[in-house]
Order: sequence, then structure tokens, then C-alpha cells
Amino acid sequence: MSSHQPTLKEIARELRINVSTVSRALQNHPSIGHRTRERVHALADQKGYVPNTAAVGLRTQRKYLIGVVVPTVDLGGVANWVNQTTQALFERGYLAIICQWAHPRNQPEAVIRALLSQRVDGVLLCGAASETLAHMAGELAGKAMPYLCIDLAHASTQQATSTQSLLALIEG
Repeated sequence: MSSHQPTLKEIARELRINVSTVSRALQNHPSIGHRTRERVHALADQKGYVPNTAAVGLRTQRKYLIGVVVPTVDLGGVANWVNQTTQALFERGYLAIICQWAHPRNQPEAVIRALLSQRVDGVLLCGAASETLAHMAGELAGKAMPYLCIDLAHASTQQATSTQSLLALIEG
């Protein structure tokens, strides 16, 4: 199997239409006729086209990445909360980067720096109320990064609300 990823430009060239028409057709834009949309979707499926999220991110200024920061996934209930949260994010079109700050080699400041360097769209901080959590929140606030703090004691009951609240902050 070929490792080549087909592009919008290649699909447009083969169909003899404009790249922007291909893009709009794949987004089911109402300005594109039904027949053209069908032709574009059929060829995209045949070629195995997958949208380039990096290119979309350049246009939209979003990466559809959320940092999920926990002390460790080994704590009771945290793994379940992480599973539910990442699933909820995925259903809304986001991927999660999961970071553990209580690991001996993962200093909280380094975790926040790593997430900021990835240009995540927002961060869910999960942990018990502590100076460490407050420090990480302060770092994010100083960078104008949308974030929410979730208390570990209530994480399982706050999962749906926390995910929706963070995405509301990000999506405006």
C-alpha cells in the first residue's frame, strides 16, 4: 500500500475543478451543487483522502488539541475520568494530549510548557486543590490559555460539565 496521502489539489486536478470547490464540497457547503459534491466525495473516498488538520489549523488558528493534565492516571477514578473525557472531546472533533504532572520526571512547569509549545486550544487541569494546581493555573492564565480546574474528588461527576465548559470557552 502506498504511503502517499492524496491532497485537495490532486483531487481538483483529476476532477478538473478548483481546489476551493473541492474543499467546500468536502465540507458539504450549500453553494456546491449536489452532483459536484457526490463526485468529490466519491473520488476522495476512492483515493483515501484524509483532511490535513495542520493545514486546517493554519486557516482557523485552532489545532483541535486539548491538554488533559492529571497528577497520575494510577489514582482511583482518574483513569475512568480520562477515558470519558477523551471520548467526549473526540466526539466534538478534538484530540487529547494526556500529561501526568506527579511523575518524578515531569515537573508541572515543564508539562505546561510542553502543552503551550504544542499550541493546544485549552487545558483541563485535574487534581486535588494544591499549590501545584494553583501554580499551573496561574501559568496558563498568564498566557491567556483557556483552562478549567477539576477537583479530583468530584472528577467523575464533573466530566461532562467540565468538557462542555472548556469547549465553550474555546469556541466562544
